[in-house]
Amino acid sequence: MQSRILRSFSILFLSAFFLNACDIFNKAEVQIEDLVVGTGEVGSLYNSWQVQYTATILGQTTPFEQSTAEKPLTFVNDFSISPTGFSDGIQGMRVGGKRKITVPPSLAWGRDGIKDRNGKVIVPKNATIIFEVELLGQPSVTKTEITAGSGEEADQNDLLEVKYKGYFVDARGYFTDGTVFDQSTGDATFKFTLGVSNVIPGWHLGLVGARKGTKRTLIIPPHLGYGSYGVPNYQSGGYSIPPHATLGFEVEVVNITKG
Repeated sequence: MQSRILRSFSILFLSAFFLNACDIFNKAEVQIEDLVVGTGEVGSLYNSWQVQYTATILGQTTPFEQSTAEKPLTFVNDFSISPTGFSDGIQGMRVGGKRKITVPPSLAWGRDGIKDRNGKVIVPKNATIIFEVELLGQPSVTKTEITAGSGEEADQNDLLEVKYKGYFVDARGYFTDGTVFDQSTGDATFKFTLGVSNVIPGWHLGLVGARKGTKRTLIIPPHLGYGSYGVPNYQSGGYSIPPHATLGFEVEVVNITKG
């Protein structure tokens, strides 16, 4: 089930009178407490973050939602995730850091709260939410060499001719159910210029140094793939590649033309 942190919550349309009457509600701010100050790099905007987290309603002890050691949360830090208070509260964290973020109702799920599809209340109206977040890292492309290949190494401006398969990958970098979302077929190949062509950044980073005959597996985090936007499928109304997706590719370099 997709994390509620990654869901947008409804915009509340309130009368001017009600807004004035609830001025304190609207002016509430996120409170931050660093439990552990990390020693790694500062988490960057527009980069992928991998975190462990719990989300607990103020006054309760059991989280209503949390990540696990086997499946941390990976997302692009571009303020596109909700609730707003979570996005605000994580800014400035360092890798290895742990932070407690207290999010007031107006920056969490507000006067609507959250119910499941059966109408059961998960987060009540006007609830303050306590997030505890640990920044594990900022993933980059993971390359696994299957076959080394031979000849000159691929570099910027070289024309690469490749065969490939693209898979969805879980947060640990494991292929999920083997579903292929894109691939070359038969003897057909795909050509692109390294560092120049309009392909996802993860390909440019992941295929530098490859040789003719190289076979590699690439695990590409969201910000080096299709980020927060994914690839819409306008026929179905859904997505061919969902937002925040980590992608896996098996790539074979068929030929390299030096630039």
